[in-house]
Amino acid sequence: MHNMQNICSKCGAKTEDRGDFHCRKNLIDKVKNLLSVDKIEDARDFVLSTKGDTSWEEWKNDMFRKFSREPIAARARLQWEKEIEEIRRKEVPISQQKNIINSKNGVLPAQILDLLEKIDRGEIIEESGLRLLEQESKFALVVYHYQLYQNSGGMDEGNAWHLATACKFLRRCGMPDAVIAVTNKFPERGIINLYDGADAAVFTSRGGAFKDMSNLREARKCIDEALIFSPNSYHAYNCLGAIYHTEGNPYARDEAFSQAIRLGANPKTKDIEMIKVSNDPEAEMTSTVINYFLQKDYGKYAWVGKFKENL
Repeated sequence: MHNMQNICSKCGAKTEDRGDFHCRKNLIDKVKNLLSVDKIEDARDFVLSTKGDTSWEEWKNDMFRKFSREPIAARARLQWEKEIEEIRRKEVPISQQKNIINSKNGVLPAQILDLLEKIDRGEIIEESGLRLLEQESKFALVVYHYQLYQNSGGMDEGNAWHLATACKFLRRCGMPDAVIAVTNKFPERGIINLYDGADAAVFTSRGGAFKDMSNLREARKCIDEALIFSPNSYHAYNCLGAIYHTEGNPYARDEAFSQAIRLGANPKTKDIEMIKVSNDPEAEMTSTVINYFLQKDYGKYAWVGKFKENL
């Protein structure tokens, strides 16, 4: 942390980081420089040439696998996506199609309905529309951004910012387990968003979801990964502060939140991150939006129906 002097467990250098993060960050920086000039083979060789303890070797080998040129589509496909393919092959009973939107008070305001139609057509939503959906139906933004992620290449080469944004709104909908489901295979994809912080954002959302579910060990692992890829991410430090808060470590909590503020975080966001979202304040609207998309095209939006289990 900022005011804590540590010793790197790998090289012995004085650092603000814990464990061997100092050396991990240096490795990532070196890899970035090599990739920026298309020296992929040199990057691979450099990663493999480093030596360390068991933990380092496991992490290093994982890094090396991310440079693999083998097709990653098969291993990257999520289990629930496979289930969706099975659903698409089955005929949906007519009675189910007719009653699929018969939820209590399942009436969508005209403005929201218009925006959902645009999402279905694959159109880009203007800023004013995004703000309205954030106020009225955050789950619609989950569908919007996840669909953009899939359309840009999905797990193979998709824009991870869309996945990170979808996960952010899933957490706000009180669906942390859904965040884990859609990101379970994310660590296995290649290093595609190394430069813009998108991968770090996904790991931060994943860490926040584990925190929401009180799995602090996995939450810390995800935040550690995020900080390796983006050491100046105040979002990651905010989440780290919330983890320390849950652990009952006020000193480390305050250090993490202070670091987040120094990096540009709004001081009020720490209070938001410390709150464990247990349910969706818009659950009724969320259910109606899910039903809308299922009625629109059950095969196309079968993946949306999976989220009903989280309501």
